Amino acid sequence: MIAHDDYLYVNDVYNGMLSLENGPFNIIEYEARGGRFKLCEKHDLAAFATIPLHKILVAGQPEYIQGLEKELREPFGDTVTASYSAPFYFEYTDKGVDKAKTLAKVFQPMGILPENIVAFGDGHNDLTMIQYAKYGIAMGNAVPELKENAYAITKSNNDDGIAIFLNAGLNSIESLN
Repeated sequence: MIAHDDYLYVNDVYNGMLSLENGPFNIIEYEARGGRFKLCEKHDLAAFATIPLHKILVAGQPEYIQGLEKELREPFGDTVTASYSAPFYFEYTDKGVDKAKTLAKVFQPMGILPENIVAFGDGHNDLTMIQYAKYGIAMGNAVPELKENAYAITKSNNDDGIAIFLNAGLNSIESLN
């Protein structure tokens, strides 16, 4: 999937079904609706990719895509940042673009420093953000590496973890672990 302007470019608009824990999941429909994209089919995304790309999202069955990690990283070496953003998502972004740098770019000009930031994450692509924010909070459903680097762990996304954390406040954070 390649998002550009108002469009989400994909290989096959009608073949985006994944079989996940909760049942069938149409990943293309999910991404298109979430980003309010119009869909456009490109049979050869690599040939199409002559426009500046800042993010490429690869989706697949978790066990399949995770088994290809080496092959997914290898062609690019150190020229891009590559990580899982979910068990079924492997994404590429411009080298050096990550969530921590985005937080710094947005908040530092306003005088908001890392010690005043609370950030929540669950995927590998959230690691830099969790490490940057003084209060980097891992969701209960986060990947193990994120939990190991977090200030605290709250409930999962599906169990209102962010709301629970914010309602508890930093003074009560120990009760969440």
